[in-house]
Amino acid sequence: MTVVGAVSAFANADIPHDCFCDCTDPSTKPAGKKVSYQNRIKITPQARYNICARNIEVTRAAQFLDKLLPNRILVPANKLTKKVNLSLKNRTFRQIRVSAGLTIKS
Repeated sequence: MTVVGAVSAFANADIPHDCFCDCTDPSTKPAGKKVSYQNRIKITPQARYNICARNIEVTRAAQFLDKLLPNRILVPANKLTKKVNLSLKNRTFRQIRVSAGLTIKS
């Protein structure tokens, strides 16, 4: 049996090599070794992005998106323990945030 850790990848739809990835290896103790790769991604309302996130807690998704839009992502209290799977292509940041069940601080 293969155990897959939490994987998140976010890329600009027009420039796929402009991306941010965050993966956890569950075989390492205590909570998994984090491996990150980041290029500079600029969030704009009109830009389209691709995101793939498998089996991650909504709080981790919020932390992941917070790296792209610092101190603006909020997690509703009733969703703190939920896990999400996102596989979205050519979507705006707002559509991705709503699909993950997150809100934004205005």
